[in-house]
Amino acid sequence: MRGLRAKQNASFQAATAALVDYRNKRSVWPIAGEPTKDAHFATMPTKLVQPCILAGCPAGGIVLDPFGGSGTVGKVAEDNGRRWLLFDRSPEYAKIAKRRTAQTGILGRCSL
Repeated sequence: MRGLRAKQNASFQAATAALVDYRNKRSVWPIAGEPTKDAHFATMPTKLVQPCILAGCPAGGIVLDPFGGSGTVGKVAEDNGRRWLLFDRSPEYAKIAKRRTAQTGILGRCSL
């Protein structure tokens, strides 16, 4: 049995040269954490949530975050022309979210 050979000629290389400049996100995203001055132990990096908001919500749309935490989703939504609706059980985290956003969305508190 002969080994498989990849097609390597000038026309193939020319046709695929532009395809490798940009790739879709893979299953592991190398995104570093971001420092925060607020007292929240797990503040989400803005670079983690931004592609999700841009892909999943049209400009002017509403982003729902049922675990609002420190308000990162609300902040990124505002920065990208989306409205937002956040919920969290913690009144302390709601205060952090209000400080981090322009407060154009709605903060709700869930009590279970």
